[in-house]
This record gives sequence, structure tokens and C-alpha cells, in this order.
Amino acid sequence: MVGLQVLVLAIEVRILVPEQHMNNDFLVQLIALFALAAFAGSFHSKTRKGILLWQILSIIIWVIHYSLLGAWTGASLIVVNGIFTTIFVYKDKKNWLKNPWILYIALSTLTLVTLLSWKGFWSIFALLAVMSGITAKWQDDTKKIKLISIVASVFWIIYDLRVGSWGGVVTEAIIILSAAGSLIRNKKYEKIP
Repeated sequence: MVGLQVLVLAIEVRILVPEQHMNNDFLVQLIALFALAAFAGSFHSKTRKGILLWQILSIIIWVIHYSLLGAWTGASLIVVNGIFTTIFVYKDKKNWLKNPWILYIALSTLTLVTLLSWKGFWSIFALLAVMSGITAKWQDDTKKIKLISIVASVFWIIYDLRVGSWGGVVTEAIIILSAAGSLIRNKKYEKIP
């Protein structure tokens, strides 16, 4: 429900903001950096639940950002991402959520949403980014979450370049560095007896 409310808010904001101010407005690009703060911070959480909760906050901010850019495929996929991320927070407590079919349903839903919001070839990169992200969040191992998230960021960079999300490009580059730094730091601690 929260994801739907965020999408409705983003649509309302989109209607209120004139088109000529949406693509290059500094504030729109700055919003992406707030999403960065939440997402990059998630990689420094020590628990799976902590990572996912920080990422939910980031997702809400991204929906607003992409909606203001008119990048509806990205915004729509992020709403679905938010819904499934919220569900995945409870994966440890609900046995039925551990069923791989939940992941397959998520990936199928993402494909359907992409088809419904299709804006050309570049929409594929948003789909691959969110599919990678959802697959990362499905993992129980925090190392796998971080590694697959790096792959997702590469796809987001390609999509962001196309839709004019310069804040998104910077954000994804920083996320790659943050996740890689966290993996390197954790590897050093694993070697200490």
C-alpha cells in the first residue's frame, strides 16, 4: 500500500510541476542524492533486515525522482521493487516467503510492469537493474546482496544516462564504491582470528 501511495504522490507532483522544469532541475537531481544516502547507508548494516529497511526508504525517494524526470518505467519498477522489498523483510519470519516461487512472482511482475510502462529499448536496462536488485534482496547472505547490488547499479547507470538522471549516475557509482568497500572491509575482518 505504501508503494501505491508513493506512486500517487509522485503522479500528483508530476502534474503540478511544469514539463520544462522537470528534466534538468537541480532539485530533481538533488533528490537522487538523498536516495543515495539511504541506499549507501544500507550496505553498512550488519543484518539483512537492516539493509532492506534502509533500501525501502531509498526506494520511496527514487520513485519521486524518476517520476519528476518523466521516467515512468523506472518509477513504476521501483514501486514494485518497494513492495517486494517490504515483503522480503519478513522472509526470515514467514516460512512461505522462503519459497522460490515468491522470487519468480516478483520477477514476472517486474516484466509485466515493464511491458505496461514501456518507453523503448532503454526500458530493458531499468528492468535488468530492478531484477538484479530484487534477486539481491532475496538472498540471505549479505555478501551476495552486496555483490548482486553492484550488478544492478551498472544497469541503473545505463538507464540513468538515457533518462537524464545525473544524480542517479553519481549515486550508482557511489553505491558501487560503497558496496565494494564494504565487501573489502568485511573480507579483512574475516582473516583476523
